[in-house]
Amino acid sequence: MRRFKLLLLATVSALVLASCGGGYSGALPTKSSGVVLQPTNGNWVLDGSSAVSPTNLLHLSGAFYVRGSAPGAPTVLFVDLLPLSPCLPAMFPDILSSVSATTNVITIHAVFGDTTLDASLTGSSSTLLIGTYTVTGGCANGDHGTLTATYVPPVDGSWTGPITTLSGTPTGAQMTLNLTQSSSEFLGFFPLGGTAQITGSTCLGTATVGSGIPEPLSPLMPGPAPLPSAINGSSLAVYLTSGSNTAVLVGGLDAPNYNKTMHALISSSSCAELTGMAVLVKQ
Repeated sequence: MRRFKLLLLATVSALVLASCGGGYSGALPTKSSGVVLQPTNGNWVLDGSSAVSPTNLLHLSGAFYVRGSAPGAPTVLFVDLLPLSPCLPAMFPDILSSVSATTNVITIHAVFGDTTLDASLTGSSSTLLIGTYTVTGGCANGDHGTLTATYVPPVDGSWTGPITTLSGTPTGAQMTLNLTQSSSEFLGFFPLGGTAQITGSTCLGTATVGSGIPEPLSPLMPGPAPLPSAINGSSLAVYLTSGSNTAVLVGGLDAPNYNKTMHALISSSSCAELTGMAVLVKQ
């Protein structure tokens, strides 16, 4: 699972730009009466808007999942956050986020190496929560601002688009990815299954979505253990297998409509023409 996190971070964080500022120790919002939180189980993204500098960026990918319930409110809420901002480094072994939920407030305390994130969210919508955040330590020390949490719908369905080289040159190959997302999660990760059809490829025409050995997208990913295809927040890794040929697709869903467009990197040691990029549109 740690290798899977690193795979997502190494790929998606390259698309995220951030700069850091500091100087705040204000309090999180107080609980408001009459608001009952009913967040939808599943993937979410958390985006911060800094009050310190408009160029500061906070972007997190994770999952809220209710484990048990009480009348009108969750009793246990779990979130496993993947930091997609350079000022929230991924450090292992993991320090999992601490989350508490009442009838009207979700409070998050997450540690990323030498950086601590504290946030509070509230709202009456099941798919949109708002609040504030503060950052302590690291290169974003003192940053604070407003925080928006947005639900990411399941990726079930057909995604289609062309495959290009890493420099953007068309390869003539086209991919159709048919995905099914599990409703059950493990530590914030939702397994993916399905099939893929690739035209213009001589060695990977029809493939199965499942577990696979990571392709060398990053020097941080040498491990031999098979990893499941899965999604966390708006970040996903999909392993394709057809006979002895394999490929891995790693990327993210585009904001604000996370069920519309997917940007991904593709790597294959057995199919050289499939090493590149793809922009897949939900059909």
